[in-house]
Amino acid sequence: MSSCRHLLIICEILRAVASFLKSRIVSVLSRVVSVLSCCLSVVTCCLSVVTCCVSAVTYCLSAVTCCVSTVTCCLSVFTCCVSAVTCCVSAVTYCLSAVTCCVSAVTCCLNAVTYCLTCCLSAVLFKITCSPLFPDMLAVPDFLIGAMEEWGLVMFRRSYLVYDEQFCSTDVKLAMTKVIAHELAHQVIYAANHLAKMVSNIIFQTTVKLTAPSESMMR
Repeated sequence: MSSCRHLLIICEILRAVASFLKSRIVSVLSRVVSVLSCCLSVVTCCLSVVTCCVSAVTYCLSAVTCCVSTVTCCLSVFTCCVSAVTCCVSAVTYCLSAVTCCVSAVTCCLNAVTYCLTCCLSAVLFKITCSPLFPDMLAVPDFLIGAMEEWGLVMFRRSYLVYDEQFCSTDVKLAMTKVIAHELAHQVIYAANHLAKMVSNIIFQTTVKLTAPSESMMR
């Protein structure tokens, strides 16, 4: 009979552990998918920035060619010289704008790489930086609501956490096991919410950093 009681308790503990591991694996997979999506977005943005740089260099070369043609035309006709000077000023202005665009593109690339590395590093170090998976458990005499979970601390009514082997029946022990497993399972939910908020903040900050330079280049 004592072996059956122990088996019941072990089964409940294994069920709680299996539920915890299942939730943890789903959380980790979700985190990996989010990180991969963020990396793909960053790579796409980098390719767009490189294309913009190539276009800027091409336009600079076109502007220089236009300046040479304009100077040649100035030697022929005075009126054409005036037009050539105006064209040169416009070309120089466009070259300066192109240089500014290149600088912004390089800055955008550096920011994108920095945020990508930050995202990956945060995902790798999440297991270390999160709160403990085994929180403190506190027995409170005459705790009105029975049990209450917080991230890192679980409070129980004393009768749900401490028992006397001589006087507690198997049903009482089973009820205690269920309450403890229930409260510990809430810790997994807290961890999932914390992970979701962290990944959302990283994606939001990366998007802001990547879109702000591209908008200035469009203007």
